[in-house]
Amino acid sequence: MLVNNDSLGFLLCSLQWFNIFPLIPQEINLHIRAPAHQPGGSNGITLSCDVASEGDEVTWKFSGEEIDEDNPFEMKKIGPNLLLKDVGTPMLGEYTCWSRGKSMSTYLLLQAEEEEEFDYFLTCRANSYNCTFSCTWNDTKYKLVRLGLGREGGDLCSWVSSTSDKQDGKLHFELHHSLSPYSEESTMLELTAEAIGNDTFLRRIKKFYLHDIIQPDSPQIVKCQELEHYLSVTVRPPCSWSSPDSFFPLEHQVEYRLRDDGQVKCSKPSQLPKKISSLRARSRDLLVQSRWSKWSEWANVKCCLKTNKNQQTSPKSQIKRIEFNN
Repeated sequence: MLVNNDSLGFLLCSLQWFNIFPLIPQEINLHIRAPAHQPGGSNGITLSCDVASEGDEVTWKFSGEEIDEDNPFEMKKIGPNLLLKDVGTPMLGEYTCWSRGKSMSTYLLLQAEEEEEFDYFLTCRANSYNCTFSCTWNDTKYKLVRLGLGREGGDLCSWVSSTSDKQDGKLHFELHHSLSPYSEESTMLELTAEAIGNDTFLRRIKKFYLHDIIQPDSPQIVKCQELEHYLSVTVRPPCSWSSPDSFFPLEHQVEYRLRDDGQVKCSKPSQLPKKISSLRARSRDLLVQSRWSKWSEWANVKCCLKTNKNQQTSPKSQIKRIEFNN
């Protein structure tokens, strides 16, 4: 396959136990071929050198040191190429071929990581049904990480590097998709992650529907009214949520603190006890029962009675508005 490397750049030739990465400059097309033989076989692995013309003198280096005929490993030059036999852990590292004073080809030989729980170090979240979602990489032992997004059974889209440097030991990614927010999902998204550590390589694939990773941002508490027997809170979706609200309904939950004894309880926004000192809210997609959003900030409750001087009302029908002081 012909691959265009548009990021930091490491490309995979898959093997059963080890993986080879040709390291190439940006915006260079490279034809990747998986070696026909596995490590430990009679023919081993062959690394090719992209010489300018046939017959050019070639020098191979391993981890910066020139490889000679008396090397302690099973490394042998065959023309401009390098044959690696009986590959083991001591042979992991960087291989570079030189010709005419320039580096012509560079490879990383890495050991494949054992299977482990993918969700432990990669989590993804969409705060709406719009065209982007974010992922966070939690494992700090890998130096280079990239993600690629596609559809199940389809082609992989371009690779995406982290959107920022490590924050609290984590890497953050923003990915774009072409799903319509108004139609039902029929095909799963397929997220491919590749990572390089110290002489190790990790490649995992994660499949999911967009609605599986939906988690709205924290909602907005815009109004609280004191009625005859209870409080009624008006909660609005966050600005980042998809619209219209009628097509993307949210379920809201309010957590409140009682004024008398400080107990914390939960309720629907439509019917809260009167004697509360503070409250906060969270939301989730009503139709797919998504993950709850994070709680909004606690808001202090202050009562102030507002009446219309020109209108006579009975005490039972008076409405008190609640002011919020964060």
